[in-house]
Amino acid sequence: MRLLNLTATAHPQGNRIDLSFLNPQPALYSQIQIRRGTHSHPTRFTDGQLVQEVKLSALLTWQPAGMDCIEKLDQAELCEELRTQLFNQEIILTESPLLTPLTTDLPWRQWQLTDNYQDYLFSYHTDTKTLQVHEYKIIFVKDAPLQSETVYYYTLFTFPEPYFDPEQRVSAMATGPYQFGEQLYQLLPNLYHRYDTTVSPAAAEPTLGQLRRWLELPGMQLDQIYSFATALLKLSDREQVEGSLLPLLAQWIGWQLDRNQAVATWRNEIRGAPELYRTIGIIPTVEAAVKRLLGWESRIKEYHYNILRTNVPERFNLWELVDSKASLLSLDFAYEGRPAVVTTTEMTGLFYHTWRHQQWEISYKTLTNEQWSPSQPLTVNSAFINKQPTAVSWQNQLWVFWNAYDETQGQWQIHYCYQLADKTWSPVYRFDSTQDAVEQQQPAAVVDDTERLWLFWLEKQPTTSWELKYARLDKPATDFLPPTAGTATGTVGIQDLFVLFHPDRKELWVFWSERQLTPAVIIDAAAPAEAKTIPPCRPVTAQTPNQTHWQIGYQVLDSANPGWGNSQELPRPAPPNAPAAYDDREPAAVVNSSGQIELVWSSNRGSSYSGGSWSIWRQQWDPPTETWLEPAEMLTRDPYSQRTPVLLQLGESQRIIYRSNESLNYQSERYGATQTTDFRYAGCTTVDTCNQTKSSLREQFGDFQSYTIDTGHNRYGSYENNKYDRGRIGIYLTPSSQGFSINPKVLKNSLKAFLPLSVRPLLFINDFGVYDEWVYTYQAPAGISQKVIAEQWFDQINNLLTTDSYSGLIDDYQDKIPQWTWLYTAWTAGGTNPWTAAHRTVNFGAEPPLVTRFRSWHLGIATTP
Repeated sequence: MRLLNLTATAHPQGNRIDLSFLNPQPALYSQIQIRRGTHSHPTRFTDGQLVQEVKLSALLTWQPAGMDCIEKLDQAELCEELRTQLFNQEIILTESPLLTPLTTDLPWRQWQLTDNYQDYLFSYHTDTKTLQVHEYKIIFVKDAPLQSETVYYYTLFTFPEPYFDPEQRVSAMATGPYQFGEQLYQLLPNLYHRYDTTVSPAAAEPTLGQLRRWLELPGMQLDQIYSFATALLKLSDREQVEGSLLPLLAQWIGWQLDRNQAVATWRNEIRGAPELYRTIGIIPTVEAAVKRLLGWESRIKEYHYNILRTNVPERFNLWELVDSKASLLSLDFAYEGRPAVVTTTEMTGLFYHTWRHQQWEISYKTLTNEQWSPSQPLTVNSAFINKQPTAVSWQNQLWVFWNAYDETQGQWQIHYCYQLADKTWSPVYRFDSTQDAVEQQQPAAVVDDTERLWLFWLEKQPTTSWELKYARLDKPATDFLPPTAGTATGTVGIQDLFVLFHPDRKELWVFWSERQLTPAVIIDAAAPAEAKTIPPCRPVTAQTPNQTHWQIGYQVLDSANPGWGNSQELPRPAPPNAPAAYDDREPAAVVNSSGQIELVWSSNRGSSYSGGSWSIWRQQWDPPTETWLEPAEMLTRDPYSQRTPVLLQLGESQRIIYRSNESLNYQSERYGATQTTDFRYAGCTTVDTCNQTKSSLREQFGDFQSYTIDTGHNRYGSYENNKYDRGRIGIYLTPSSQGFSINPKVLKNSLKAFLPLSVRPLLFINDFGVYDEWVYTYQAPAGISQKVIAEQWFDQINNLLTTDSYSGLIDDYQDKIPQWTWLYTAWTAGGTNPWTAAHRTVNFGAEPPLVTRFRSWHLGIATTP
C-alpha cells in the first residue's frame, strides 16, 4: 500500500511545514506515523523525531447478514439495511450517491462513495465478512516550530505492521517570518497608521486594521522569497543543500549517484568522491566502488604477487607466539637466520639481522612491560654483511656475536661487541683474529654456572666441510677476547647450530640439523590392502638415490669434565600410513621451571606427517627418564612457512619468537570497512605437491603460490579468464543473499573509472554461507499445515588420515527417519595409486548398533533399518 497525494509545503507564516496525504486503505493501515530527519529521510520507524501519529477510526464497522448488500455495491447501489446503518452513525446520504469500485483484490474489496461533496471509503474483508466505512479525504498535518532556511525530510510509516515505502518520503524547507508586511506598513505615512487601528469590544488592546492585515498577504510572500534567496547561498554546500539537488552537485564532478539510495548516502558519496578520484588504482578505492555498486562484501587481489620471479625469495618477518596466539612482532625481515634472545638483570633483548640502509645489519629490541621497543641498530655503516647473531650475559655485561662476511676477501668471520656501563656499545672486534685465512660462521654462545663463556662455531676445513669447534673462556681481556684456535669435535656437515646449558645437570647441550638419506620404500603389490604402507610424498627410488631429508641431532658435553657423549637424533614418528619423508630443522631449546628441556624447531611434517607447510613444533626432554616425551606438539597450523623459532623463558611464562612469510591484513585508513591483504612476504616459491594445506588454496583468495604468466588460452578457452598476469586483479564477491543476479559486463564497465587503463578485473562469486536446508517433515495432523524442520548446514571435512577424538553431544530426543540412506567415502591403499576412493553406505541395523553421533549433526537418530 502506498499513500497518495503526499506533499510538504512551507507555510507562509514561517517556521512551519504543512504535510498532506491520502490514505487509500484506512481499514488495513489505520495508523500513520510521520517521522522527521534533518539531513536525510528516516529509513526506520525509530529514526529521526516523531512529528505526529495519525489514527484513522472507522465511522462504521458492520457485518452484513448476507452478500446482498455487497452485490448491490458492485452495482453502484446502496441497500436499505446499509443506509440504516449509516443513518444510525449520522451519515445522511441523498437518494442517488455516486459509487465507484476501486479494487477487488482479495481479501479486501473497496468502493468510493461521493455525496454532497463528501467522500467515503467502503472496505469489505472477504474472510471476516466485515464492512468498514471511513472518511475518504486528504489528511493535513502541521509541523512547527522549525528553524528557518533549513530543509526537513519526512518519511511516513503505516501501521499496525511497520511498512516502509521509499516513495512515501518528502522534503521541504521551512521559511522564516521576516515581517516584511510590518516593514511595508511602517513605510507608509503616519496618517495611514492613525486611521488603521481599531479596538475590539472584547479586548482592551487595539488590533490590526484592515490595511495592516492586507499588507500581510504580500508580506508573507516576500518573507518566503527572502528565505528562498537566502537558501541559494547553500546550493554548493553538500551538507545543507536539499537532497533533490544533490544529483546536480554530483554531475559537476562527474559522479553517478544511485537513485535508490538515501539522501545521507548521496551526501557521503559526494563527500568521498574527490578522495576516490585522487586514489584511483589502489585496492581500497576499488573495493569501495564495488560495495557501492553491489552492496556486497568484496576482496581485491593483485595477481602480480603470484607471478613467478626467481629473484624474489620468501621474506620472513618476525612473529611472536604467546598463549597460542600469534601476532606480528616486526616487519624487519630476513631470508634466513634465527633471532637470538637474552635476559639480564636489567633487560630482555632480542637480536636479529635485517636489511637496513641497503645492507644486512644487526638490530635489537628490548622488552619492557610486555611491550617490545622500536628496533635500534647495533652495527651501523659496516663494511661487512652481518648476519645470525647470538647473545649472552657474561661478566655482568651483554655480549653479542654474529657472522660477518668480508666481500673483499670472500670470507666469513665472527665479530662481537659488548655493552658498556653507560648502555653504549663497544667497538666491533673480530674473534680469533690471528687466523686470517680461516673461515668461521654461525656462532652460538652460552654461559655456565661458573661464569665461563662457551662459544661454539663452524669452521671451514681445508679437506672437509664445515666442522664444529668450541672454545671455553674464563675471563675476557681488557677490551677484547684472547685469540684461540678452538677445540675440534669431529662433527661435520651440520647447520642450524644452537647450544644450551642445563644448570641442574651441569651439561652443555649442542643441537644441530644435518641431512640424512631417506630409505627407499618398497611396495608389495601382493600384500593385502590393509597391510600395505603408503609411500612418502617424496619417495626414494633407483632414479633418485640422493634424495635426503633434514634430521635434528644433538650431543651432550659435561662442563666440569669435558667429554662428549654419543651423537643422538631427535625421535621421528613414522606411522605405517605415512613414512617419515619430512624435514626437521632449526632447533632451539630452554630449560623450563621444572628442569625439563623444551625444544622447538621447524618442520614440514604436516598434520598427517606426510609433508606440509613449515610449522613450529615443540617437544620436552624429561631428566628423570632421560627420554623425549611423546608426542611432539604442533604449535602453528596455517599454510604459511614458520621458521627459525627461539624460546624466551620469563619466569613461568614463555614466548616463542620465529620468522614467517605470512600475508598481512591492513585496515584502510581512508575507508574503515575495507581491508587489504599484503601478499608480498610469501615470495616466489614453486608449488609443493606434498603441501596439501597450501595446495588447497589453489584458485582461492588466499593463494600465495607462484605460477608462470598466462600467455594463451587456458582451460576455459578464453583470454578473458586468464588470471596470472601483471595487469590482472581478482574481485572476490560474497553475495548478501542466496538469490542473486549480476551482469559481469556492466560491473566491469562501471569499474573502469576506478582502475588504471592497463588493469583488467576478473570476477569470482563466493557463494559460501550457512543456508537453510529442508531435511525431513512430520506428517501433517488433520486441520494443521505441514510442520517443517529446518537445519543449518555448512560441510567441511579436513580429516587427513587422523582418528576422531570427538566425544559427542548428549541429547535425550530421538526420532526415526524413514528411507534414510547414509553415504560416505572411504580412502584405501592399493595398486600404483596410494589413494583409492570407495563409496559405501551404512547399515543401521548392524549389531552392535552404530554410534552415529561421531559422524552426523543429527542427534538421537534411532539406528533402525
